[in-house]
Formats: sequence, structure tokens, C-alpha cells
Amino acid sequence: MQIHKTEWRKIARFRDMISHRYEYIDVLALWEAVTIEVPELKKECISIMREFGTEFSPNRSV
Repeated sequence: MQIHKTEWRKIARFRDMISHRYEYIDVLALWEAVTIEVPELKKECISIMREFGTEFSPNRSV
């Protein structure tokens, strides 16, 4: 099994800030997260799913 370096706690804190403290959001940081970090996170999640034998389908409801 591959070791993943995803910073889940950092992601959760960012989500909390967007949801609860949106008046303090750095718009450029948010844009970077959406355009750069989210696509990378998606790749990481797909990789983890494949390790566990779950195939990714973009039309699959979660």
C-alpha cells in the first residue's frame, strides 16, 4: 500500500473557515485551492479508492 501525504486536517480546517468564517477568506487562496489543490486532491482520492478496489465513476452518487 502506498503512503499518502494528504493533509486531511488542513483540508478540514479550510472547509470550516469557508463555512463558518467566510468573512476572513483570502480570495486568492480560495481560487488556488479550487483550481490547483482540488484537482490534485481528486487524483489522490481516486488513487486511494483504487488501492481498496473501488473504481471511480464521475456519474456515481456518493
